[in-house]
Amino acid sequence: MKVKILCLCLLLALALLICGCATTTKIVPPFNASTPPEGRAIVYFYRPAEFVASMVAPKVFDNNNYVFALANGKYVEYVTNPGRHEFKTDTMNIDEPVSFAIKPDETHYLRLDYKMGTFIGTWLLTRKYPEQALEEIKFCKDGNAK
Repeated sequence: MKVKILCLCLLLALALLICGCATTTKIVPPFNASTPPEGRAIVYFYRPAEFVASMVAPKVFDNNNYVFALANGKYVEYVTNPGRHEFKTDTMNIDEPVSFAIKPDETHYLRLDYKMGTFIGTWLLTRKYPEQALEEIKFCKDGNAK
């Protein structure tokens, strides 16, 4: 009898432990690219979720002006004025900036990846075609949302 009660208590405790450790995930709305405001442009920066350097949120600069930090698994919608832009990160000035002319009403996509090095890693910004970017960015969460 005592063994049955003990087994029942252990089974109940195990059930409570399993249920108590269960987590729910927040439903992420699907990604929809916005239309740029009149006479302006949008650049989407996204960073697919990866384990390597996941705790680091590199700073992104536009023409040497800090604009935001991009966390792991997030994307940021950056509305900007037309003209020549040079985007780079803060990797001790060893990263390669991405420079291009932006026209009004355009949308561009830049992917941010961590590249391992011998002594130091660097962040790599890469322009992506919309077809590829839209397929990858749908797995990222909105970094603009607070």
